[in-house]
Amino acid sequence: MYKNITCSMIKPLVMIIIPLFIFSARVSGIDRDDKWKLVWEDNFDGVELDTTRWSLIHTSPERYDSSPDWKKYMIKDERVYIVEDGKLWLKGIRNPGNPDDPRPFLTGGVESQGKFSFKYGKVEIRARKKCAQGAWPAIWMMPEESVYGGWPHSGEIDIMELVGHRPNVVHG
Repeated sequence: MYKNITCSMIKPLVMIIIPLFIFSARVSGIDRDDKWKLVWEDNFDGVELDTTRWSLIHTSPERYDSSPDWKKYMIKDERVYIVEDGKLWLKGIRNPGNPDDPRPFLTGGVESQGKFSFKYGKVEIRARKKCAQGAWPAIWMMPEESVYGGWPHSGEIDIMELVGHRPNVVHG
């Protein structure tokens, strides 16, 4: 089932946080005939993440203290993301015990910042979430440019956000 969001206030980028898997993501704009026209789509039909569309979100341990909570556990590691059978899997894992990295858990996330943005349009995403205590699966649209300062001052649109301690309540 698609979740349709029409945005008109900010020029967003799509940011997806774990743990969830995504079947497809697409953005449509309106053409001159007032009909929706597909302007961007990813069905994850390859065997690896399309880096012309997405970047892995990561935070190195030395930047941990200055990162927002949602980003503190992000790593660029093949153990936390998989592309197969038309799905992007983003997952969380226990930190395997690197003494230079005190984070107990590590997670995957992707963003389109610097690769795609739009001002007006409709977003369709097919995703399935799994949730556990401490998990924070979310799909956000963030501004491409931080005109009013860093997050949260330039805004965000939550497409879907679920806080792990309330697994039956989805915000969006």
